[in-house]
Amino acid sequence: MNANVLDRQQCAEIFERVRRASAESDIEMIVAGGHSALKRFANNEVTQNVSEEGCEVSVRVQMGGRTARATTNRLDDESLREVVARAEALLKSR
Repeated sequence: MNANVLDRQQCAEIFERVRRASAESDIEMIVAGGHSALKRFANNEVTQNVSEEGCEVSVRVQMGGRTARATTNRLDDESLREVVARAEALLKSR
């Protein structure tokens, strides 16, 4: 999956995996991705050239007027289950 370009279907599939992992019925997911690049110059020459693509999934759960959010940059099933579990644990803490 290209982290920089997720289409509507890929986002829907990620949301379905997040929804299945959640015990809460009120859940929100935000997917953000992008590409960043950096070039450093010294003495009119490129000394460093760095390029990075990334994708981030942020999950918010709500229960009883409380909300909690957790974020991951990994899209595999285990990581999505973990981010949901972290958000739910935060929701129930305190």
